[in-house]
Amino acid sequence: MNNKGFYWLLHICAGVVLIVLLGLHMIIMHLNDIISSVRGVHFEPLSFGSVLERGESIYFLIFYLIFLIIAIYHGLFGLKNVLVEIFYSEKAESKINMFIWISGIILFVVGSLSTVKFFTM
Repeated sequence: MNNKGFYWLLHICAGVVLIVLLGLHMIIMHLNDIISSVRGVHFEPLSFGSVLERGESIYFLIFYLIFLIIAIYHGLFGLKNVLVEIFYSEKAESKINMFIWISGIILFVVGSLSTVKFFTM
């Protein structure tokens, strides 16, 4: 398998993992009735106490950082493929790759710094 095939497979796997992580996020943050029925206690995910509880958990920090990395990769790889198909030339592909790398690094730095800052408050 060449590099393009590997990155495409990684893109598909990232999409599958995103579906799982997004499902977990939706259950935890937006479907609190389901959690309430499982735990037997009413759960309010946006209450101050719940936010503090998640903020003290290393598992949520790791969860959100993995979610961030996979979402950035999946989104930017898809955008790169669309842009390369629209503006196809060797020169354009090189500039698109540079744009995607710089955007990905900036998004990761900003996202991870804000996530880590929240979890270390």
